Amino acid sequence: MNFDFTEKEQNLFKELQDIMTGLAGEAKLEEKDPGRSEILVRKALNRLAKTAYLKLGTIKDEDAGGLCAMMGAMETVSSYSQSLFLSIEMSARLFGRIISAFGTGEQMKRWLSPVLSGGCRGGRPFRKSDEHR
Repeated sequence: MNFDFTEKEQNLFKELQDIMTGLAGEAKLEEKDPGRSEILVRKALNRLAKTAYLKLGTIKDEDAGGLCAMMGAMETVSSYSQSLFLSIEMSARLFGRIISAFGTGEQMKRWLSPVLSGGCRGGRPFRKSDEHR
C-alpha cells in the first residue's frame, strides 16, 4: 500500500507484526484441528485487544486510526495467516460492527466490550450450548 501512515499507525503495524510473529513462533497458524484453532483464535484476540486493532472500523476511538490504518493493519495480520485473519475479522469486525451500529447501550456493554477486550469471540453469546454441535 502506498499511503503515508502516521507514526502512530506505523507503531501499530509494528506491534501487530510483533504479536503475529510471536504467535507464529508458538503454534502453527494455519491450524486445521478445530479445538486447537479455537485456542489459537482466542489467544490472538486476547493479544490483539492490547492494541487498537480490534477497535479499527468497529467503534469510534481516538486511539484507533481511520480506514486507511485499518486496511494497513488488516494487511499486516493477514500476511501471517489468512484463516486466522478471517476468524479474527468475523469475530471482532463483523460481529462488533453489527452490535456497535444497532445495539443498545446494554447490548454493547454485555456483548461488544468482551469481544473488543479479547475476552470472547463474536457471535459466542448467540451460540447454543456445545452439546448441539
